Amino acid sequence: MIQILHILSVILLVIFFSFTAIGFMFLLPKFILKIGGHEGNIGFIMGLALVSSIISAPLTGFLSDKISSKILITAGILVYSGSTLLYLLINKLSPVIYIIRILQSVGGVCAFTTAFSLISKIIPEEKKARGFAYFAATIQLAYSAG
Repeated sequence: MIQILHILSVILLVIFFSFTAIGFMFLLPKFILKIGGHEGNIGFIMGLALVSSIISAPLTGFLSDKISSKILITAGILVYSGSTLLYLLINKLSPVIYIIRILQSVGGVCAFTTAFSLISKIIPEEKKARGFAYFAATIQLAYSAG
């Protein structure tokens, strides 16, 4: 039981920081305008996240059945965090921002899909509602912090 609580605590902490970063994505349209983009660029760049998520989610689900959840969550967080930090290097609109947005989305899907799956596996059936309530509360708190 202590090992499950430890795993759950780590996942919740990771999700908190990741969703805090997602909160900053609401500022991405302003950033796109600042680097010379227009409304069409904003729509396309923001939409890339949805399209790449839809494409990468089934692959992530397949991989989560084949390799360690720890590896997938770690890889997803590293790709998501690294790509988010790459925005700091952009000072004008270029194809690089499109690539970064795709990487960011794929990393997020990899981390969050696997984390949701892992949580559903490790929480005992009689405590699932409570466990997912903590998960949802962590996400809401992170959005507020972001």
